[in-house]
Amino acid sequence: MGEGGALPDQSRQFSTQPVTDPPIKQYVQYGPSRALFGGALLVCLGCLLALSIRNLLFRFVLDPRHEISTAALEAAVTRFPDSALLNRLWAEVRGSTDPSTVPLLWNGGFEGPHDPVHPHFDWQFKSSEFVQVGLDPRVFAEGRYSLQLRLTGRDTTRIEDEVRQRVVLSPGGKYRLSCLVQTRDLQTPRGPQLVVRWNGRPLGASEPLPAGTTDGWQRLFFDFQVPTESGTTEIAVIRTPKYSYDDPSRGLIWLDDLRLVAIESSPQQGGQP
Repeated sequence: MGEGGALPDQSRQFSTQPVTDPPIKQYVQYGPSRALFGGALLVCLGCLLALSIRNLLFRFVLDPRHEISTAALEAAVTRFPDSALLNRLWAEVRGSTDPSTVPLLWNGGFEGPHDPVHPHFDWQFKSSEFVQVGLDPRVFAEGRYSLQLRLTGRDTTRIEDEVRQRVVLSPGGKYRLSCLVQTRDLQTPRGPQLVVRWNGRPLGASEPLPAGTTDGWQRLFFDFQVPTESGTTEIAVIRTPKYSYDDPSRGLIWLDDLRLVAIESSPQQGGQP
């Protein structure tokens, strides 16, 4: 020490040197900008993920040419029975940008072109040994076509998946399905029915079509309610034999102007809505 207890010059110079900020303060100083950058990056990744999911749904769910499209559709519709995304994708496929314009039942008058590439929410037709299915340009209630079913006359006629359409409905919702029908020379121990199936089991059905020839077009309708659980809903024409053998069914049936609407009233069934 120097005289009078004073610090040496070297010590005084050392004690007055500026002290650098600790490293922790540098991280705090730049933290907000890094947080903003990280948040923006997460938003971008989220958008890319959403687009990827949409593209995958479009490719695998709505494109039946892909080998897993059927399984993907089953999973998507079962998991999201009232999915706005499915409705939006279907609207885009059919050329609409407004999902609210997509009806609950597609192509109820059989006027629109059948889309074999994206049939999942359109009618699916196939003929079998029991019934021949096709559009008829000569007999129709309105428009230019009706759907004709020609029963071939085989015994124990069974109709299951020859005419069907998958629909997307709200769980717990109440609906009314109606249809114009006409028959000619229908011979059957029990006529076919228009039904709504949920996970393969009936939710509602029309009365069996009566044998004979109708006096022009008649409107059938029935009400039903969708269960609150997730499931797959289909509209179909079916005929289930009552016994292991019944007499042959033959004749002509025409369907036209199918309508599916949401209702608030209790379920009913009848001939005129």
